[in-house]
Amino acid sequence: MTTPEITSPALNHEPMSATSIELKYNFLKGAYSFQNHKMKKLKMQIILVSALLVGLAAVMTYLVMHYRGLGIGFLDFFFWGLAAVAAITLGYAISLVIYCLELGSQYVYFPDPDSLLSRISIMEANSSEAVGCEPVDKETRWKEYVSRVYGDVANRNLKLNTQRNVRVVSSARAAIWATVLLLVASLMHVVSEIKRDSGTETVALADSTFVSFH
Repeated sequence: MTTPEITSPALNHEPMSATSIELKYNFLKGAYSFQNHKMKKLKMQIILVSALLVGLAAVMTYLVMHYRGLGIGFLDFFFWGLAAVAAITLGYAISLVIYCLELGSQYVYFPDPDSLLSRISIMEANSSEAVGCEPVDKETRWKEYVSRVYGDVANRNLKLNTQRNVRVVSSARAAIWATVLLLVASLMHVVSEIKRDSGTETVALADSTFVSFH
C-alpha cells in the first residue's frame, strides 16, 4: 500500500472561483470513493474466482490420480487430452489471478494526516496571491490542493481497477471452460469405473461357473 507524494503538486494560481473549487473538490472526492469501492468489489471477485480454481484443481487432481482407463485406446486418449487442456486452462486462469494480486499491491491511497499537516504549513507560508487573481481564503486553497490529491489517486486506481477487472473476467471465463472440460472428463471416469466393475463381476462369475463344473 502506497500513498502519493504530496510535495510535488504545486498550488494552482490560475483564477478560479470558490464555487468552482468546491464543485471540483466534491466531484474528485466522489471519484476517489468510487474507485475505493470498486477496489473492494474486485477483491471479493478475486477471492471467489480463486476458491473456484482451487476446487477445480482438486477435482482434476483426483481424476488424474484415480483414472484407470477403459482399455480402449481412443477413449483413454480422449480423457487424457481433456485433462491436459483443462490443466492448461486452469494454469492460465491461475496466472491471471496471481497477476491481479500483484496489481493490488500498486494501489495508492489518500496521504496520512502528518503529510497533509506538513502541506498545510507550506500553504500558510505561501499565502501571497498571484497577481490578477481574486483573493482566495485558506479553506478554499486547501480544498483546491486536496482536490488535486483526490484526482491523482483516483486516476491511478482507475487504471489499476480497469486492468484487474479485465483479468478477473478472463480468469472466470477460463474457469468456466475448465469446468466444462472436467465435467466431461468426470463422466468418462464414471463410465470407466462402471465398465471395470462390470468386467470384474463377469470374470468372477465365469470363474465360479468354471469351478462348479469341475
